[in-house]
Amino acid sequence: MSAVNLRAMQYARTVCMEAPDMRMAPRALLLLLSTYADQAGVCWPSVGTLANVLGLTPANVRRARRDLVGRGLIALDARPGHSSIVRFPVVAHTLRAVPRDADEAAG
Repeated sequence: MSAVNLRAMQYARTVCMEAPDMRMAPRALLLLLSTYADQAGVCWPSVGTLANVLGLTPANVRRARRDLVGRGLIALDARPGHSSIVRFPVVAHTLRAVPRDADEAAG
């Protein structure tokens, strides 16, 4: 697993710990989405896949996703006929600010 995926997972875990009012479905969805995130903090699992893994209906996954978008925790790029692209805006921003190696940090 790449360091970027770990950052997405840490972000999701921190958000869940700091949002006691968040219901279980959005919480579980955010944690699951973080496991799919690539190096840019982006993923595109289908609603059906997410519903299957979480044991929810597709309607409940869409509702949880809307909750996460409404809280500003993820962004969605709709792709008609395809899975929406999910972005972790905070993670992507944080990742660009982190030096790739010690030489970059020193220079």
